Amino acid sequence: MLKKISIYGLKAIESLTIEFTDKNIIKGRNGIGKSTIKDAISFVLFGKINNTDRIDDAINNKSKQAKVSAVFNLSGKDYIIERSRTTKGSKPSINGREVEQSDINALFGDHDEFISSNFVGEFMKFSEADKREMLLNKFPASNRAEIFTKLTGQPADIVDLNNLEDTEKSIKRQYKDLEAERNLLSSQKTLLFNNLQSQKAELDSLTEPEDVTNQLTKVKNDLDFAIKNAVKFSDFDVAKPDLTKFDTSVIEETIFSFKRNMPIDGSSAIKNEIISKKAEYERVKASSVCPTCKRPYENSNDNEIKAKELEHEIVELFKKFKEAEENYSNALLVYNKQIASYEIEREKILKNKQSAIDAYELQVIDAKSKYNAANKEHNDKIDSLRIELQSLDLKERAWSMYKIKKDSITTAIIELESKINEIEKTILKKDGKILEDIMKAFGPKGILFQEILSQQEAVNKLLPTNVRIEFMKENKTNDGFKPCFEVIKDDISYQWLSTGMKLEVDMILLSLFGRSFMAIIDNCESYTGSLIETLKDKQIIELHAQDSDLIINSTVI
Repeated sequence: MLKKISIYGLKAIESLTIEFTDKNIIKGRNGIGKSTIKDAISFVLFGKINNTDRIDDAINNKSKQAKVSAVFNLSGKDYIIERSRTTKGSKPSINGREVEQSDINALFGDHDEFISSNFVGEFMKFSEADKREMLLNKFPASNRAEIFTKLTGQPADIVDLNNLEDTEKSIKRQYKDLEAERNLLSSQKTLLFNNLQSQKAELDSLTEPEDVTNQLTKVKNDLDFAIKNAVKFSDFDVAKPDLTKFDTSVIEETIFSFKRNMPIDGSSAIKNEIISKKAEYERVKASSVCPTCKRPYENSNDNEIKAKELEHEIVELFKKFKEAEENYSNALLVYNKQIASYEIEREKILKNKQSAIDAYELQVIDAKSKYNAANKEHNDKIDSLRIELQSLDLKERAWSMYKIKKDSITTAIIELESKINEIEKTILKKDGKILEDIMKAFGPKGILFQEILSQQEAVNKLLPTNVRIEFMKENKTNDGFKPCFEVIKDDISYQWLSTGMKLEVDMILLSLFGRSFMAIIDNCESYTGSLIETLKDKQIIELHAQDSDLIINSTVI
């Protein structure tokens, strides 16, 4: 309760002190300072006049400073609140100690406001937040958690419902970020899907080459076998003939031995003897006649006899010669025949040996030919196998490259499909439906709207049936609602009510506030009704205009 107020240098009041009771009447002519008393109470409590900080024009020109000191009794204890105002600012204090506005607000708690007549008009000067704080907050709001869950179907603990504005901004940021993430994921999905289609098209375009694995293995085995089993000359080797059986040493020894016993020509000796005898005969014959005169010698008969003997001997020798010659010829013939037979036998042996050698050499030549042919055939086969192996190896490489590429593309397709599925799952997890519902809960018809409607219903239940307050007005332009403060009596808006009806509505609205509020009724002479029952226990200050100086009457009304 306000017990006392001292005003210095405020508007027309240079200095004024007033002590109050529960019911007070202040009278005076217009301009004498009645409303300034109301402004002084507002100034000392809030540093404002008519809910504005710009009170410099209200400072008295003589004092250059406005100062108000008020004594309030709160919960049985007096508090002196002072506030001075210069062009440099306002300085409040409590019991002589300089304080901040928040300290005054904390001191009063629910008693930090006062109400004047023309209440709604004054009330409308406050901001929306102040109006809610002054009226809506006097009534418990509906459970925001229940409203949130009802609107979204989500548990209320997922958001901060204490600060709806910041939470709405946070949700919008989350939704924007989520949309950005979803768009990014969709872009990634599109890129991956295009890549997947490209990979599938490339896979479809692959032509599967012949699988030559088995052939390649067989050819390798055949080649290894051929290399390991090369043609050997020993396989074609011809056994050398046994030439010992063609040994001619025995027959040659026989020939040699036989030649040592070859026939001796006995006719030669006889021939020599004949020649000798003939020579002797000729000598004998010659010795019977003088070689010069050709006359026989005395002994010519002897010589004749001798000649005849020699002639006979010569004939006999000639016979022997012929016989010896014939014997030698026959023996030589036999000898030559035997030698010839030995030579024939030796030649036959040598011929057979040569034949064996020639046959062996022919066999060797044939074997070499067969070896060369077989070796050529073997090498040709190896070359053919190697050529075939090279061809098959190229095919095998083509097959391997095909398999590698196919497997790589198949793996890439599987990975891409997996990534796409993961992205789709992530996109599903990042469904913005919940955030959209939550954002709607903060929209025009959202939590605040529902909360205000519930408070509006609670407030209007305390008002007469012909008086109601609307806190939300439908906005036809966006099919939403906007905050408002509309007081309606008998379906007539407050601004169109008469002064007396306005005052009646003001006092009805005053009944909504706590017990410790002051009711300052200014210029209420047009009101003819009685004071409503709910105001009878409040501190009342009536300001009346009359043709006289300022009169203060602190009596029970």
